[in-house]
Amino acid sequence: MATLSAASAVGWVLSPVITRMVSLVQSYLSSQYKWKSEMVSDLNNLKATLMDIFIVVSAAERQRVVDTNQILLLQQMKDAVSDADDVLDEFDYMLLKEKAQKDLLSRIATSSLSIGKRLVNVDKFRSELRKVLKSLERVRTSAEIFVRVMTLESDKPIQSLRYVPTRTTGSFLHEDVIFGREKEIPELVGQLVYKSDECSLNNEQNFRTEVLGVGGIGKTTLAQLVYKDERIVDSFDVRMWVSVSGNFDKTRVIKEIIASTTDGESAELANFNFSRLQSELQWRLRSKRFLLVLDDVWYDEKHGEHINKQMWMEIIAPIKESSVISGSKVLVTTRTELVAKMLDSRSLFTLQGLEGDDSWLLFRRCAFGSSKPEGYPELKQLGYQIVQKLKGSPLALKVIGGHLNGKYSDAEWEDVLHKDVLNPNDILTTLHFSYENLPEHLQQCFVYCSLFPKGYRIDSNRLIWMWIAQGLVHLEGYNSRSLEDIGRSYFNDLLVRSFFQKLCCGDQTYYTMHDSMNDLALHVSHGECFRIDHGSIGVLPYHIRHLSVSAEQFGDLVNYDGLGRLRTFIVLNDSWFCSKDYLSHDILEKLKSVRVLDLTGCCFGNLPKAVSDLRHLRYIAIRRTYYPLPTTISRLNHLQSLFVQYHSCYPVKISCSNNRKHLKYSSRNATGRYFSLPESISRLINLEHVDVEKAYTHIIRYTSASVH
Repeated sequence: MATLSAASAVGWVLSPVITRMVSLVQSYLSSQYKWKSEMVSDLNNLKATLMDIFIVVSAAERQRVVDTNQILLLQQMKDAVSDADDVLDEFDYMLLKEKAQKDLLSRIATSSLSIGKRLVNVDKFRSELRKVLKSLERVRTSAEIFVRVMTLESDKPIQSLRYVPTRTTGSFLHEDVIFGREKEIPELVGQLVYKSDECSLNNEQNFRTEVLGVGGIGKTTLAQLVYKDERIVDSFDVRMWVSVSGNFDKTRVIKEIIASTTDGESAELANFNFSRLQSELQWRLRSKRFLLVLDDVWYDEKHGEHINKQMWMEIIAPIKESSVISGSKVLVTTRTELVAKMLDSRSLFTLQGLEGDDSWLLFRRCAFGSSKPEGYPELKQLGYQIVQKLKGSPLALKVIGGHLNGKYSDAEWEDVLHKDVLNPNDILTTLHFSYENLPEHLQQCFVYCSLFPKGYRIDSNRLIWMWIAQGLVHLEGYNSRSLEDIGRSYFNDLLVRSFFQKLCCGDQTYYTMHDSMNDLALHVSHGECFRIDHGSIGVLPYHIRHLSVSAEQFGDLVNYDGLGRLRTFIVLNDSWFCSKDYLSHDILEKLKSVRVLDLTGCCFGNLPKAVSDLRHLRYIAIRRTYYPLPTTISRLNHLQSLFVQYHSCYPVKISCSNNRKHLKYSSRNATGRYFSLPESISRLINLEHVDVEKAYTHIIRYTSASVH
């Protein structure tokens, strides 16, 4: 097994964090505060210590890790840096608080110097600073030990962490242009439409058709093309699309099938047991010719063949008899033939890679863009060879092509061609090569996206502000641009490299990650990021710093000891409608180090008081509350962005108004009460972005507020 870089081995690099800490210390030294000589000495000591650590860490991150003991040392070093960063951030919080108080008292007839002396409690700050220095000594010791251990170069490989595939897909295509599949589409349509007419009660071998292929080969795209084909639309009374994914739940699947038959009509199924759900499904599809697409079906390794088959037969049973009579069809996409055996599929459609010409056209579009390959004959020849090695995998063609886009050096293309990473049976190997070749700042941003479940619709604005809150967006070299603009360029860089896919829903634009890309993100995070989609939480890795959890699962986290270490806590809800789940105060008060807090999966009548005590918080997203936000939100001195999302529990009419350095927002709900932002929110000098139910409202310091 190939070795990993030290940074890759734990999924998060340290040097940007240390750089940010050095910058913060430098700002203290050059600030208007009149420090005592002892404080200046401590600050200079802190800066020197950080620089020493930076030299060691930046060198260590370029080394190769081949031993689990080295991983442990690096993880301990990361923990020490995180602890020191928290203490320094607490220090900065106190300075921000003092500055806010100073602004309030500036009307008093005293000099700014005397105010500074009176408000700045140097002894208290110095005590905090000594904590930082003590913590950083641990970092320096760990770094030095790490470098010594690295010189021993053990030969034992590192086993990568396991990741569980889950995915959510829909029937809408993501791509604007599709290359190839001219043969496959009519062949599959023929199996679904014309062979159905030949079925009889005693001939059900054509009832289920299975599309089989490796990850990234285009099974879902083919199914989407067939699903929208006019011959399919004209031949079936009802079409249903259900994304199954790796977390199989027979009750969820049958509910989604039923929901797909309603044409927008609400289906109240919450209190139905499984037997009643079977009856409901049979009733809704009676005397109808239907097409059911079951996308991304997996074989559950936890169960044997018998149990897997039994669970699926219970889902199929209500529609099996009527489907044979009416000529209905079930189309299944999967990566494994075990599923075909499990479902007794007699019609197997094995999907191969794209033809050579189609592969070249797709690669050419991604690698050359609007440029003509004829203008780069050497690159064109290298491109042909790269395409041959990619074996027609659409995902690999898009990712590798996107990686080479804008690069016109023969050496870079030859490097891609000759690297032993293009194994068609292991798409992660191919994708990992593109990840390793990303700039360091894009690697970190991509890894952070592993917090989102497969198929999750990513709001680019919210993601960018999450990156900013975690310090992943840097101003270096961009002095004339805002952090938001730089973060947007980061996002677009990943988009053009096919790490994201664009999805348009009406007038809204979202982004998703291909399931293999999502697997890759989780794979390279190496436990730094963790998500809980469905099922029991179990034992969580100790070193988690960023956690996302589905709304129905977060209650189990009350007894988790690692909440205090989390930098990110996200509660997700798959539905636009409220989950009716309430977050425990016991969980919130433990999130002492959290920078990003997304509670849009929770239901609140008012914002919990514990939120106002989260000193490190820079990003918060909630559903609109029944009552106004409390004035205590002004305690969040580090807060940079606030997102308020629609809340189905409290339908309202929205009105926004604003003026210089102030924001007013109010909405009346059905009972006549108002949700609003308090005037005290204008005291948050770091707050730059406020988004209330997509009425994008920005607060820009020292300029007039604006509504877009």
